Amino acid sequence: MAVVRYAAVWRHASGLARDQVVNTFHVNQTTLEPNLLGVRDAITAFYQVTPTGGVRPVSAYLSDLLLDYRVKAYDVTTLPSGSPIMDQGPFVRATAATLNDNMPSEVAACISYQGTPTGGLIQPRRRGRIYIGPFNTSARNTATGQTHTPSLQMLTDFRLAYSKLTADCDPYGELVVYSRPFAGRFGAVKDNGQPKPNLPARPGTTVDITQVWTDNAFDTQRRRGERATAKVLITSTG
Repeated sequence: MAVVRYAAVWRHASGLARDQVVNTFHVNQTTLEPNLLGVRDAITAFYQVTPTGGVRPVSAYLSDLLLDYRVKAYDVTTLPSGSPIMDQGPFVRATAATLNDNMPSEVAACISYQGTPTGGLIQPRRRGRIYIGPFNTSARNTATGQTHTPSLQMLTDFRLAYSKLTADCDPYGELVVYSRPFAGRFGAVKDNGQPKPNLPARPGTTVDITQVWTDNAFDTQRRRGERATAKVLITSTG
């Protein structure tokens, strides 16, 4: 059994690596080939195909500053993951609903997922999330007199698309929450010389995803914002 991390790496119009947007997915696979290509196709469908019951594919809500994307795969069964074992693309995005009318690039919406809550288990290690964005203005609810929130239709499309992704991955492996292994901590001290508590080692774990949800509020991903290109300085003459 191998744990494979798939990274959808979106190319930004700036051409700068720091402006790329990356979404990651983890899949438990019994074999790598040809299952890598099957999961790749499931991920491209997540972005490109309107899910049953939805109105738009995920990428139609994205800012047109995101031009296309690649899908890379890494075997993370044992750390470090090293070089990708697959690198495919670029894949052309679905046409945005309102080209050239973009929201600030820091704005995102979160798709959260988890395994079934079970007594006695640490649930935060059984949860995960991906941040979709940046967006064009079709991503927002523009009802008059209301604070801008994510479009309810967009959130529905996101949930349906993620459920489709789970089903599309199934012939090739299980879409999972992945928690990295921890080597343990023993004998560490704080800056003031006081000892830190010892923590036992724990293995990497995977949990099958059974629940997916979205919240009706935008998230902020500051690292996705473009850097300023101009500064205006006013000198007071008091």
